Amino acid sequence: MNNYMTSTWFRLPWTTFNNPNGWIEPTTFCQLKCPGCYRGCDKGNHHPVHIPLEEVLRQVDFLIEKRNIHTLSISGGDPLLYPDLLELVAYAHSQGLRTMIFTNGINLDEERLIELKIHGATQIIIHIDRFQGRTEFDSMNALNELRKQYCELFRRVGGVNLGFIQPLTIKCLEDIPLMNRFFSQNRDIINLVVYTLYREICWDKKQRPDIDTSITVGDVLIALEKDDFFEPASYLPGTINKSEPAWTFSYSVGEKKKILGFLDGQVYELLQSRYYRRNKRYFFISSSNRVGKWGLLKLSGYSSVRDIVMRGILSFLFFSKLYFQTCLVIRGPQKSGKEWDLCDGCPDSMIYKGQFKPSCILEEVKNEIQFSNVELIHHEL
Repeated sequence: MNNYMTSTWFRLPWTTFNNPNGWIEPTTFCQLKCPGCYRGCDKGNHHPVHIPLEEVLRQVDFLIEKRNIHTLSISGGDPLLYPDLLELVAYAHSQGLRTMIFTNGINLDEERLIELKIHGATQIIIHIDRFQGRTEFDSMNALNELRKQYCELFRRVGGVNLGFIQPLTIKCLEDIPLMNRFFSQNRDIINLVVYTLYREICWDKKQRPDIDTSITVGDVLIALEKDDFFEPASYLPGTINKSEPAWTFSYSVGEKKKILGFLDGQVYELLQSRYYRRNKRYFFISSSNRVGKWGLLKLSGYSSVRDIVMRGILSFLFFSKLYFQTCLVIRGPQKSGKEWDLCDGCPDSMIYKGQFKPSCILEEVKNEIQFSNVELIHHEL
């Protein structure tokens, strides 16, 4: 194992056919041209399409049957440009799924958020970073001001979880303390933070020499832990390099603007196994970021929970609210010789021509580039 991994981390038991997350992309339309877009929306030869709703709903049914999913992740392109998004969200909700929508947020206003809430949306993840070409928001302070506007919007509407996704380069490491401070101080409304590493997929590095893709998981974890924002609890390894995490999760509990502590791998394994025994599937996202104090107290036999309770004793005595926040670091795919080192138990596999393929390298698959370790599991929809 690498020196930042320990045996206390819980290896998530997700597999191709028993996975809590289902990934679909009903549209490849997007207003932005983010460098490194896995769907190639920044390319001159990109031809966006909307997938017919009937086909998308067949994919949802397929994911329920074959993947045993708990959450439907809706991505693209930008899903808010998909004309049948509300119908899609409502259908997923009717099937007992939680829904997570990945968007750049440009088309998200109060009216739209209320519509999504009414139709059953659980969580919306907004992608904001300094490489998107939002020239009026080119500093991290300005980007946090933009994020603040979304926090205020979600507080007004209520009932829908909010998250942010942030791609990272080596240069972005210096931004981490400022971002962490913002995410922590708004933990009453932000329940998911995703840091994803830039990787050379579907793009020409010569066009953006300012984007350094040499950043490693270790670089990010060291920066996050140094800032007291992150304590690893669970992970998925790579398909080739089993000693490096491809996905690394941290689960913190705190007051509105203060972290009290982190759940460890032992506690998270208990929560996942309990949920699986009751529901015959693993869970992926929570319906709310509020923490039930009585439920937390019942777990106080575990040292990580006991530490949280002791640090937050005034919150328990004076009825202050507690909040749960997940932080996820995603390494992304990387070449290992002629093979891809992907995520073992990939939560973001999607359906392409009746097969499960990792969404991150789908454009490579479309170009008929063959890789011996990419899933080629065929089923008829």
